[in-house]
Amino acid sequence: MDPLSGATATLSTPQDRRDFLAGLWRLADPKVTLASMSAIFLGACAAARSGPLSWKRLAWIVAGIFFIEVAKNASGDIVDFDSGTDHGILPEDRTPFSGGKRVMVDGLLSRQETTVIAGVFYALGAACGLWIVLRYEPWVFPLGLAGMALAYFYHAPPLSLSYQGFGELAVGLAYGPLIGSGAYAVLRGVPSWPVVLLFAPLGLLIAAFLWINEFPDCDAD
Repeated sequence: MDPLSGATATLSTPQDRRDFLAGLWRLADPKVTLASMSAIFLGACAAARSGPLSWKRLAWIVAGIFFIEVAKNASGDIVDFDSGTDHGILPEDRTPFSGGKRVMVDGLLSRQETTVIAGVFYALGAACGLWIVLRYEPWVFPLGLAGMALAYFYHAPPLSLSYQGFGELAVGLAYGPLIGSGAYAVLRGVPSWPVVLLFAPLGLLIAAFLWINEFPDCDAD
């Protein structure tokens, strides 16, 4: 079947089959968001060794990363839908951790709704990041910019990292040293290299988790 014809059929799904809240919940995907929260937790633990933590700063970090996670899932779902990848995954090959979010394929959200969610949550994530930079720690600006770029270009062209074989590298960097070092910097200041390296094993573990969950998607990929 032509992927474009499949996309058109899905977009014409009757409105009564759509469920905005269910689609938004699937894009938020708390079970997968635990990966980024683990990096924040490790960064907070490293920072706590040197003294008490600011819970207000920690809350801003969690909010910012969560917003980017939702935005990444939404923009990625649009790319996977348009490319036809989502249409090639058989129901029996889907697992809770693979197969994408598929909010449009399953008729939960329209393409327009998914696009709006992506834009709104990228904006919210950027707003949290700018507040952190201006209020707490300017040093995290390049880290935040790199994180947003990896989130968007993981799927989206022209880089399309996951489509070019660099997805695991991007995930290992983002969910290890990038988020962990950023959280530490906001809570305690610029991290030393030993602290940065502390987050590398977590990044490798999460990249390996991604790798094993690619096997059910191999035919569609």
